Amino acid sequence: MSLAPTEEQELLRESARGFLDERAPVAELRRLRDTADPDGFSRAVWKEMAELGWAGIPFEERFGGAGLGWAELGVVMAECGRTLAASPLLATTALGGALVALAGDDAQRERWLAPLCAGGVLLAGAVQEGPHHAPHRVAARAERDGAGFALRGRKHFVLDGHVADAIVVVARTAGGETDRDGLGLFVVDAGAPGLTVKRTLMVDGRNAATVE
Repeated sequence: MSLAPTEEQELLRESARGFLDERAPVAELRRLRDTADPDGFSRAVWKEMAELGWAGIPFEERFGGAGLGWAELGVVMAECGRTLAASPLLATTALGGALVALAGDDAQRERWLAPLCAGGVLLAGAVQEGPHHAPHRVAARAERDGAGFALRGRKHFVLDGHVADAIVVVARTAGGETDRDGLGLFVVDAGAPGLTVKRTLMVDGRNAATVE
């Protein structure tokens, strides 16, 4: 299997590098950090990223995406890492959006992915519950409540959770805390009753949040 980038990927890399050098250099991250920006990123720059098609790179064209793939998203993410670009691309597209795309039904994809690709919606993914990586160790529970579910639990290190319009939460519908089965994904609107989101700045100035 060849790992050499395609011509299209190289063009995408060059385009991303030029944009990020101008609009999201390391100096911009420092400015956002030093001014205690409430979002932690520039919404104007994020809008420009969405207009370039970055928000929808891996998603199907019928949902407003570019219909490319995860490798192409990786190309752009690598360039974002090179300049430490402050943006919700990782949280919104690679985490929250990916969970909706891979596990949601068509109605959920239409509801969330179409505005996401246009830059109008921010998503986050809430998985981690402790200080160590243990994706199957989930204590948060989801219980039937009428036509929906009631979720109880706490999630840490939710990237860009404080600005997300909705959070995709991993919660347990059955089994014990360490069981690999009995897990589900639930899209929780940021305005849902009982939801609290507390922003936490990481040591590098990046956004995270505690959600419960």
